Amino acid sequence: MEYWLENKGNFFTTPLVRPENMFKKVEVCPQALIVFNYFDWNSLLERLMIIPGTQKNFRFFTLQTITTPNNYKLTFAGPAMSAPITAMVLEILIAFGARQIMGIGSCGSLWENLRIGQLVVPENAIADEGTSAHYPLPGKKVKPGKKILEKIKYCCENNQENWVSGTIWTTDALFRETPQKINAAQQKKAIAVEMEVSAFLKVGNFYRVEVGALLAVSDELFTWKWKSGYHTPEYKKAIFRAQDIAINVLSEFKIKD
Repeated sequence: MEYWLENKGNFFTTPLVRPENMFKKVEVCPQALIVFNYFDWNSLLERLMIIPGTQKNFRFFTLQTITTPNNYKLTFAGPAMSAPITAMVLEILIAFGARQIMGIGSCGSLWENLRIGQLVVPENAIADEGTSAHYPLPGKKVKPGKKILEKIKYCCENNQENWVSGTIWTTDALFRETPQKINAAQQKKAIAVEMEVSAFLKVGNFYRVEVGALLAVSDELFTWKWKSGYHTPEYKKAIFRAQDIAINVLSEFKIKD
């Protein structure tokens, strides 16, 4: 694996523990889908056509091979809740061959025009978590891959989805989303908050693979009062639509292989 480090090969900057050292062999497709949200994992898994015998259980996530409606094979991994878990899942997928990876999950709205049940396409992220700093990219912004971002936007538009794109605030501290911090994120033009995207994008860029994310709005915080929508029909339909779009996007990469 080629790193974005100017001094690659330097003993003092080379990780001692790599996925290839820890696991003998992991069957991974070139295209993979990661689910961030633990609460959506089972309901999303039930909708998929899993190839028998492909499930592999790790201590912090599982992966399996699925068949899409177009009869293509993709790797489905998760749940990868929080930046550190997301980074570890990505490390394993990339080490064993994944090259286009989509992430789907939930987010809280920080913008009054963004409501429960809408879809959000992250274009960049504010890294307020502890994982991204371990993947240094001098001068690089935390953005999705250009090709995958274009495909996500095209699918959302083509499906006539109610969606927006913009900056995401990623935090490690779910229960420390104070009015002060929300206001600071809003001042930086963040439209939503969640716990994985900045690390997800940073790791993908670090290893030069195409990564992109699609989020469903699960709750609202822009009034500085919490409005939950996790159990609403609007949110449940949105997370299913996000899954379908992600699979379509990844299938397009597969077709061109």
